[in-house]
Amino acid sequence: MKMINFIMGDGKVVETTLIDEEDKGLHSDSDEEDDETKLKRGLDQLWDCLIREGDQKIVGFDLQWRNLGDRLKAKMHLVLCTNVTCVIIDSQYLRYEIVKNFLALKDVTFVGIHIADDLVKLKNLHGIVFRNVVDLSEHAANLFKRPRYKSFSLSELAASVTYQHNLIIKDKPASVAYHNNLSKEYAAIEAYALFNIGKNLLGRD
Repeated sequence: MKMINFIMGDGKVVETTLIDEEDKGLHSDSDEEDDETKLKRGLDQLWDCLIREGDQKIVGFDLQWRNLGDRLKAKMHLVLCTNVTCVIIDSQYLRYEIVKNFLALKDVTFVGIHIADDLVKLKNLHGIVFRNVVDLSEHAANLFKRPRYKSFSLSELAASVTYQHNLIIKDKPASVAYHNNLSKEYAAIEAYALFNIGKNLLGRD
């Protein structure tokens, strides 16, 4: 497990926990921990943040893919983020019940954008089913009666519904390769933006 402070698009520093086989031994004091202990530590940090949020518990969620050189093969990472902490989890760790139980919490709303395919892949590949999940593009289209929002990109949606043009300000790497911190930072920035959009939209309901 590795922890890095990333700077978000709006300038906020968010502590990001990386749970990835490739990061073992890098800036970590927990290499001797087993996988489930690492997951528990990372998810506990998210939960502690959610408790401080009160009744409205929202987590931005995204799937990021890394091309392994074969067009039929790709490595997936699950990204979860609140206003102060993010967790990036390698797909090999998604088999653990602690992850599935966290994503099925009834008091937490997970928010993403264009997530229909992601939900199918998580269910089919890892047996993961979210109890409460909101597609923000669909929600915004219904809330504001503007169907075009359904096709908006993340940056377009952020600017249109929150007026925070700086949530996404960095160029996305051409190849999202998770062996470099730039790609991981961008993944955290996207999930943090999803959290902020979700907080804005769901707070209007």
